[in-house]
Amino acid sequence: MTERKTYSISVRLRRTVTEEAFVSVPLDAEITDPTPDKGGQFHVDGNKLMKAAVRLGYGPRYAVVPGTRTDRRTSPNSESPSSKPASK
Repeated sequence: MTERKTYSISVRLRRTVTEEAFVSVPLDAEITDPTPDKGGQFHVDGNKLMKAAVRLGYGPRYAVVPGTRTDRRTSPNSESPSSKPASK
């Protein structure tokens, strides 16, 4: 009995899982605007706050909320040869 040959093509995929997590960002000089307003109050700089939150989110102590995976996606990797148009 002859064995039938089969062929395959390898495709590189990118799998992304999105989770919700909560981090506590310390209210300190790192995230506040260094210049007080006219009333002498210091305010949180939103851009600095988000950068600090993302940095903390990569640490080992961030809290992932159980059961809150909001998205799971599989797509071709943009560097995969199959995603490039064929040349004519």
